[in-house]
Amino acid sequence: FKQINDTLGHRLGDLLLIETARRLVNCVRESDTVARVGGDEFMVVLPEIHGQNHLQTLAMKINDNIGDPFLIEGKDLFVSASIGLTLFPDDGTTAEVLLTNADTAMYRAKSEGKNTYRFFTPDMQQQALDRSRVENRLRRALREGEFLLYYQPVVELSTGKLVKAEALIRWRDPERGLVEPIEFIPVAEDTGLIVPIGSWVLQIAARQAAQWKDMAPEGFRIGINLSAPQFQRGDCAALLSDILEAEGAAPEQLAVEITESVFISDKGEARRQLMEMKSLGVQVAIDDFGTGFSSLSYLKHFSIDTLKIDQIFVSGIPDDEEDVALIEAIISMSRALDLDVIAEG
Repeated sequence: FKQINDTLGHRLGDLLLIETARRLVNCVRESDTVARVGGDEFMVVLPEIHGQNHLQTLAMKINDNIGDPFLIEGKDLFVSASIGLTLFPDDGTTAEVLLTNADTAMYRAKSEGKNTYRFFTPDMQQQALDRSRVENRLRRALREGEFLLYYQPVVELSTGKLVKAEALIRWRDPERGLVEPIEFIPVAEDTGLIVPIGSWVLQIAARQAAQWKDMAPEGFRIGINLSAPQFQRGDCAALLSDILEAEGAAPEQLAVEITESVFISDKGEARRQLMEMKSLGVQVAIDDFGTGFSSLSYLKHFSIDTLKIDQIFVSGIPDDEEDVALIEAIISMSRALDLDVIAEG
């Protein structure tokens, strides 16, 4: 829905909401209530139902109806519904508790792929509380300087020469000790904290590049992971330029690493940002190649310097014949396109 608002304008977005409301009303009985809570969020209240089966049937009906294309002013628009379900009195005895728990279940449906429904369960509430605690601690960590960067060396296999180091964020939590990214990055992405955290990573990595300038091998770069939310803000090149100037580092000392997901929403905008970063002198790498959308078209249309083969393929060589064949194909293609290749792990 946000993408429709951003690309086609809020007027078409409003028309889409009206049509969504009509479809929801057509899915329920006259005795039921449909309301728009705000934004693109709706609520359905169902009196006198007969347990989970009734709710499940309705949820499937809503998913099917919302999933059909919306024809608005000659344009086919596609959205999907993520649905959270609660039952009175099992999941709450007040409207406030029922709504809160339905919201929790709805977010579970979103996190599990969207276009689906989930019933509320008590463990979801605990997970929501845990997630909220992590978010609060992350905000403190950013404020109190609890993050640090490790640097993983990248070595040229044929010579053993150190050619790069990848900046990897870690969190030294006073309560838990060293926390791996897999535990906090998803929360940072969901809450938007990944943007200020990402800016901090850029700043510290650029500072380290400046400090290593005279002692690093020729052509040595520090690789920095750039998240999709950072990229989608549209000011990555300007931010990079400001940080490089402030820290006294050269663009030739950095490489940004992005995942294939940044190309999905707006290829034109992605190309513009990549070209701006390239014009600064910063290299661009595709991270986790082979595990995402893996469209070869962006290798043709975007100025990519390096492919990073995901570790899931690397770990199988030399015993897994399929992994060997896949890696040989990626290397052959990369050589033809004059791309460097990094094997993760």
